[in-house]
Amino acid sequence: MDHKVNTLKKSVQVMMKEIANALTLVEQIQLTLISEELPEWKKRQQMACIGGPRNTCLEPGRRQASTDRGAFKF
Repeated sequence: MDHKVNTLKKSVQVMMKEIANALTLVEQIQLTLISEELPEWKKRQQMACIGGPRNTCLEPGRRQASTDRGAFKF
């Protein structure tokens, strides 16, 4: 019985470490989106409002998110 409890505790610890790593990765992606992608997108939006070229897509961000999605493997 004690062996099963210890095995369960170890499994929970491993899972908690994996969750912490995933949250760290999410935080890094969020920081990248906020610090790099968002200002670029805002600038494209402003340019479109004053008659500039209408390239207002979020494709670069979507591509990055698709690339990063593979990092969430458990």
